[in-house]
Amino acid sequence: YQRRVHGKEGYQRRVHGTRFLDLKVGLLEMDSQVEELLGNLKLSGYTKQLRKAGCTSIRTLRGLEEGALTGLGIPKAKARKLLKAAEAEEEIGPQAEESEDLLPKVDMTAVSIHSFSAELGDSKGQFGVAKYLAANVLTDELTYWAAPMKSVRDHWLLFDLGRDCVVSEVEMHTRTKMAHYYPKDIRVERADSPSGPWEVLDRYERPGKGGGHTHALAQPARGRWLRVFFETNGGSPEWMGALRKVVLG
Repeated sequence: YQRRVHGKEGYQRRVHGTRFLDLKVGLLEMDSQVEELLGNLKLSGYTKQLRKAGCTSIRTLRGLEEGALTGLGIPKAKARKLLKAAEAEEEIGPQAEESEDLLPKVDMTAVSIHSFSAELGDSKGQFGVAKYLAANVLTDELTYWAAPMKSVRDHWLLFDLGRDCVVSEVEMHTRTKMAHYYPKDIRVERADSPSGPWEVLDRYERPGKGGGHTHALAQPARGRWLRVFFETNGGSPEWMGALRKVVLG
């Protein structure tokens, strides 16, 4: 015989003098990718059985055998189709996001300047032939990058990171004086190719003083192409620059 006594946490069951305690367990939510797959195969009627079995994602589906599915009441032919479709399905969601996090951090020895908006150069012969070139921001020399005279807005440096990697922060070093020349309003962007389209990861204002400053990006950059865009300077009407070094970390 069988008698059930319902309680708050579940119910007690007594069968042939042996007592068991069965707890009510909430069903796991079905992944939308699996729901779509079941709909395409006209198997949506078996959603509840799969949830009870804990099979709620592409990964758990792939781990099942045909016998497990037929044991849930799914016809043999449809069970085979479901397993075959699950194997062919590209897994998305949390597992895909985790794979992005496996990208290596940026290696500054592999970074180069791919292109830039402009550079001051040596038009007046007073700064030294290579003192203000864009490539100087990747060196440890006492050289700088600067935009041309009377060009104080909307300049950029495009970095080729050498391979797909992750950048979490941007560190900038400037000269110790003339803060009104330095880049002030900055945005950091990424793209899948050097020609864009560009995704804005962060906007920030650089402190109005010389020396070094590190900014942690609101959203880490993943990929190979990173552009640092300087919207305004610190107030100079002449030029934007005196940026001595950029370090990506």
